Amino acid sequence: MSNKKSNWGWGIFIIPILILLVNNRGDFACNTSNKTASQRIAFTETKTDAKTHYNRGIEKARLGKNVEAIADFDTAIRLKPKYAEAYCERGKIKARISQVFASITDFDTAIRLKPKYAEAYYCRGMAKRALGERGAALTDFNTAILLKDGYVDAYISRGLLKYNYATAPDKQWLKWVPQMPTSIWEEETRKRKHEWCEAAISDFDAVIEINPKHVEAYCYRGMTRLEMGQYLAALPDFDTAIRLKPDYAAAYFYRGSVRHYLFGINYPLDGVNQEALQDWQTALKLATQAGDTELKNSVESTLNYYTTTD
Repeated sequence: MSNKKSNWGWGIFIIPILILLVNNRGDFACNTSNKTASQRIAFTETKTDAKTHYNRGIEKARLGKNVEAIADFDTAIRLKPKYAEAYCERGKIKARISQVFASITDFDTAIRLKPKYAEAYYCRGMAKRALGERGAALTDFNTAILLKDGYVDAYISRGLLKYNYATAPDKQWLKWVPQMPTSIWEEETRKRKHEWCEAAISDFDAVIEINPKHVEAYCYRGMTRLEMGQYLAALPDFDTAIRLKPDYAAAYFYRGSVRHYLFGINYPLDGVNQEALQDWQTALKLATQAGDTELKNSVESTLNYYTTTD
């Protein structure tokens, strides 16, 4: 293979914004722990109090029986109209099945009934983010973190939202672009990006302080440092993520990107760094095995660009 490209720009690196997937967590702990979830549902089938329907809705949600779960939460709310937790759980399921606007209505009600309900604020923030309402989402994440100490999911989601602000400016900012001289706009954009990245890193730092083995926090912090051009700082973050989770495809991809860029700075005419290639190849293998099509496509694009001849 000859004439390998030595363009060390970042145009080819398609770095997808990772979307945090947070599992729904019910607070129901059934005393009949030796029974299966289906058996526990049958066990409560004849009971009609609100708490029982709420618990049954949690069980059905865990089984993926979303429509049936919603029906149980409906009944729980009918029996107990001020049941904030039931509104919140029903909202989670509606969000899961793409009824996002309806889910927000449920989260709104849960918050009205229970103004210091941190999880409802967090869930509403996730729904707002899904609709592209980043400012509203940020406000809800802020509130959730204020109401609940050490709220890891909220810190992670807020950090990713800040990273999103850094990499994709909001419409409010973009509308001012035509009114600015190019040099001023470029400087202000660079400044805003740096500030949002620093804010995102602060959230990921908080998560790592709470849980030093939180794999995603290291990877997200490394991504943000990579976006800022802090390559030497990003590298150990990806190293740690891989040490904690050896099959973490995204961490291999980003580490390969860092290695490639650092190698290009030091040896601009020597082709592609072999350690970077090895990381990308590992990322491709793991992404394929995991069925992660988006990451697989990004890795393939990168490999094709740097391993094909002119």
